Amino acid sequence: MNIINRIKNKLWHELNPFFRKRVLLPFRRFRFNNPDVTILSSNCLGGCIAHDLNLRFNSPTINLWMTPKDFIRFCGNLGKYTSKELQFIELEGFRGYPIAKLIDITIHFQHYHSEDEARTTWTKRCKRINFNDIRCIMSERDGCTDEDLIAFSKLPYPTAAIVHYEKNNIPNCYVVRGFENEKEVGNIMVYRPNQYLGHKYYDDFDYVTFLNKQ
Repeated sequence: MNIINRIKNKLWHELNPFFRKRVLLPFRRFRFNNPDVTILSSNCLGGCIAHDLNLRFNSPTINLWMTPKDFIRFCGNLGKYTSKELQFIELEGFRGYPIAKLIDITIHFQHYHSEDEARTTWTKRCKRINFNDIRCIMSERDGCTDEDLIAFSKLPYPTAAIVHYEKNNIPNCYVVRGFENEKEVGNIMVYRPNQYLGHKYYDDFDYVTFLNKQ
């Protein structure tokens, strides 16, 4: 790496966190007006958004992921799933984090260190769900199909599907730029390349407006 690229790389790593912490997030927190909302998310995006807004984690879907079909099933019958006990299993090809069955869905506790931690945290956060104000966010990845997006849009809660290109025939879809040539949305929770003002990919989605009281 030549000297100019090294300087750019250093600036990218230093300026992006600075501007995000000092400029972008304070402005979003100022605009935000719904601190009791519950964010159900198919992956870690919900936790990132809650962290951005200084929200308590009023949701069990933090630091984990489910396939789109399982997530839709979970959101569609929330009371049933959150009242049952997790059953931890082993899946071939998955190592290093706990995986649980919940009736007929599979939950990947990717950022948990033990089954006890996953179970305790899941149970605690299930009790925090605000059933009067739930918003659901799903990313178009992990095998997500257009049929899944349509089913997701029909849930009895406000929904936002993060997609990698325009879906004119499917409601509640929000395009994140940069993955148009891919098969699905990539890692949207990292800083965009070639900019220094703290923008991450998922900032294309105006999540403050989506979460705010109407």
